[in-house]
Amino acid sequence: MERIIEEYIQTLIKENDLLDKLLELGEEKKQIIILGKIQELDKLIQKESITASNLERTENARFKLHVQIAQRWEMPAEELTAGTLIEKSQASQPLFTDQLKQEIEHMGTTINRLREINRENNELIGMSLEYIDNMQSILIGDLAGTYSEKGTQASENNSRPAFKILDKKA
Repeated sequence: MERIIEEYIQTLIKENDLLDKLLELGEEKKQIIILGKIQELDKLIQKESITASNLERTENARFKLHVQIAQRWEMPAEELTAGTLIEKSQASQPLFTDQLKQEIEHMGTTINRLREINRENNELIGMSLEYIDNMQSILIGDLAGTYSEKGTQASENNSRPAFKILDKKA
């Protein structure tokens, strides 16, 4: 059992390293979005994808160990929560309990921070898209909807202004 718990902790450490890397990439992405560096964003997203793929493989390995631990303790894997894992390891493997608890807490904190950064980045991307849409409307005029008020198909040619904002200023 000692070997499985030790291997589980090592897997948690690998996962935390990958989550830390995703967190770092998320912060970097925020700056790239703010600065509007599209090519750099594309490269960063590729790095993020590779890191997420590595995280998925590591999570699968951790889950296999989780199932093995649950089987050894003769309980369903679904019932072996982080709290239960820490509690039971305290009784059977007290040497590893502090490190196990530390890695689990680190993971929880990092995942919460990662959620927050992803939410912020999604908002920034949304604002960028709105800005682009507004600039497009100013430069080429508003486009008609698909249908008129009477329900017939509307023609965009009739709804576009004959001049654009740039024409007015020139």
